[in-house]
Amino acid sequence: MTALAVEAESAIAVRLSSVFETLCEYCTKNMIDTPRDFMAGLVCQIERSVHALRETFDLEAAPSGNDAPAWLTEPEPEINRPEDMQ
Repeated sequence: MTALAVEAESAIAVRLSSVFETLCEYCTKNMIDTPRDFMAGLVCQIERSVHALRETFDLEAAPSGNDAPAWLTEPEPEINRPEDMQ
């Protein structure tokens, strides 16, 4: 799950930023207005998707600082397996 979140963040922070930089450079070089409204629209779509996830799963806007959930830190339960599976 963490890998997926890192991949998504990378797609936004690195790839989209790189595309925006390229677009701005192109516009400057060709003396045309940078389509900031279009760029803002793309960011808005991402923000709406993030907001929808927060709504769907009842998530706060930022972590509360609480400790990790018990299921993440408790030792793995011992499972009694049949003799032939050990």
